[in-house]
Amino acid sequence: MVFKRLRAWLRLDDYAAAKDKATDDVIARYSRGNTEVQNGHYLELDKLNDLSSQGDKAMSRLERLVQKRTG
Repeated sequence: MVFKRLRAWLRLDDYAAAKDKATDDVIARYSRGNTEVQNGHYLELDKLNDLSSQGDKAMSRLERLVQKRTG
């Protein structure tokens, strides 16, 4: 039994298992209550960047509109 634990320790099996568990915990925490993520719907990085860019443009337009109305 000691040799199995030593072999697992040397092969970093414990580290990999702990890392996988931590990853699962983070995903579970951030997706709690988010039914889209829980159902497997998520954005790829390039689509997320596109959405962020669109949001930045919309905010710029909104800021210009507010300045026109108040300025």
